[in-house]
Amino acid sequence: MKSSAPVKAIAAAAVACYPFAVFFAIKSGCGKAAVAVLTVAVLLGFFINRQKILLVGGISVIALSAVLGRAELVKFYPVVMNFTVMAVFALSLKKKPLVQIIGERMRGALPQKGIEYARKATFAWAAFMFFLAMCSLATVFMSNEVWAAFNGFLSYILIALMFFFEYLARRKALKDVC
Repeated sequence: MKSSAPVKAIAAAAVACYPFAVFFAIKSGCGKAAVAVLTVAVLLGFFINRQKILLVGGISVIALSAVLGRAELVKFYPVVMNFTVMAVFALSLKKKPLVQIIGERMRGALPQKGIEYARKATFAWAAFMFFLAMCSLATVFMSNEVWAAFNGFLSYILIALMFFFEYLARRKALKDVC
């Protein structure tokens, strides 16, 4: 069953608000609410995007938090997700780079110059996601305010900037091809 655009938008907004909901749940001393918030975010993300690997990562964090009785462990969710996305990009370099797969779905077969660019862009995205994962990991050990600000705001800004600069690089690299 496909989700409509408004449903996807609402789910994306709910998932994006996850760090702030967790922040308030932990701050108020309601650890079970933090685990519940993560559970809802993971399930929404899965049912909207059908990304099984992200579902497994989210459930792993939820289970660890519940088993150990440590609600603050839900702060590791962005770390796990960033490392997971990094791994998907990095592992795709063994066969067909993820950026090439996306490009071919959008435009059909890519010229050789496009394939070379896709490999470099995939590597850049993997490196960027590693950087983001390390930053998210560092914030786990900082105040809840810093964690929420980075994972609920700044990381999205950084991702948008990466998209923007990758788009500019693609236009420059492939200006005579596309």
